[in-house]
Amino acid sequence: MKRLFMLAAMAFAVIATSCDNNGHEIVDDGSVKMSTVSEDILTFVFWGGEHKSYYSIKNIPQDSVIVARSADKWINSFNMKNVGEVTYKIEPNDSGVERKTSFVVSCEDAAVEYFVTQEAADVTCKAAYALCEYYADTTSEQAHYDLVFSLNDLGSVKPEVAAAEGGNISYSLALYTKEFIQPGDPLKIPEGVYRLDPSNREEYPVIYKTNSACTMADGTNLTFKDAYLDVTKDRLVFRATTTDGRTHLATFYGDHEFVNMVQ
Repeated sequence: MKRLFMLAAMAFAVIATSCDNNGHEIVDDGSVKMSTVSEDILTFVFWGGEHKSYYSIKNIPQDSVIVARSADKWINSFNMKNVGEVTYKIEPNDSGVERKTSFVVSCEDAAVEYFVTQEAADVTCKAAYALCEYYADTTSEQAHYDLVFSLNDLGSVKPEVAAAEGGNISYSLALYTKEFIQPGDPLKIPEGVYRLDPSNREEYPVIYKTNSACTMADGTNLTFKDAYLDVTKDRLVFRATTTDGRTHLATFYGDHEFVNMVQ
C-alpha cells in the first residue's frame, strides 16, 4: 500500500508540473496556463491577407472566453472559434514603409503575445497616367482589357516622356471579366479584385499571366509570380511579386485613358 501511495504521488507531481517557454519547470496550480505553439515573431509581406497562429491552453474554466486584440487596426478580424488557433487578417501595407505591432490572445489572467512586422514593397510608386484598351474576346467569349499602367515620379506625363527623362516603370496587364461594354455604357474597367491566373481564364475577373509583364526603368523585363489589381471607382491599386523576388506596389488615382477597340 505504501508503495502504491508513493507511485500515485509521483504521478501527481508529473501531471502538476510543466515547463514554460524558457524550459523552466512550473507548478500547475489549477489556474489557466497559455503558451505559444507556432512562432510568436511574425513577418508578413506588404499585401497582408488571412493568417493563422497557434497556442496551447490548460485549465480552461467553464464558460470562459478566449479573446484576441491588437492596438493597431491594420491587424483585425480575429476568430477564436477553434481552441488553440487564432485566425486574423493583415491589411495591405500601402504606406511605403515597414510597420510593426503585436496582438495578444488571453483567457482569464493568462495570455500570449505575438509580435508582427509587415514589410513595405520593394518598389513603391504612384502614377498619373494609365491607358486601357478594351476588346471583346471572341475566343473566350469574355471581355478583355489591356491595361498599360505606367508609374513614375515625374508628374502627369505620358510613358514616352517619362522614358525619355528616366524613372519610368511600366506594368502591362491583360484583364479578363465577364462584363461586356454595351452601347451607351460608360467606358471603364469593371470594379473588383483581379488576381493573377497562372494557367488559364477559368475564373473571372483575372489578370491573365501570359500577356502580363513588368518593364523596369533600366529596361529589364520581368514576369509576375503573383499579383492582383484592386479596381475601385477612383483608383487602381496593383500589388505584385516579380520573378526576381521583388515586391511591387503601384497606385493610380483619377480617370485613366480608355480606348474602345471593338469595331
